[in-house]
Amino acid sequence: MSTTAPSTSAPTAAGGLRGYSARTFSSFRVADFRVLWLGTVAAMLGQWLQFAAQGYLVFDLTGSPFQVGAVSFMRGASSIVVSPFAGAITD
Repeated sequence: MSTTAPSTSAPTAAGGLRGYSARTFSSFRVADFRVLWLGTVAAMLGQWLQFAAQGYLVFDLTGSPFQVGAVSFMRGASSIVVSPFAGAITD
């Protein structure tokens, strides 16, 4: 059984960076991947906006930077608690 390692060499002078970018972004030729990518970008932008707006709202209501930090900590604490269990289940 013969196996060959994938080529990890730098782009040649003839291909240059143009050849490299053609391989890097070739997955965008698939319509379903473009839809998935755009949906993911939109979801991440929505989460970032929600995070910023939530911090602004907490500060506007309480005037306390400590409360903003507490709300941000609680938002991230669930990930810290759930991640080890989710990783063990996934493995």
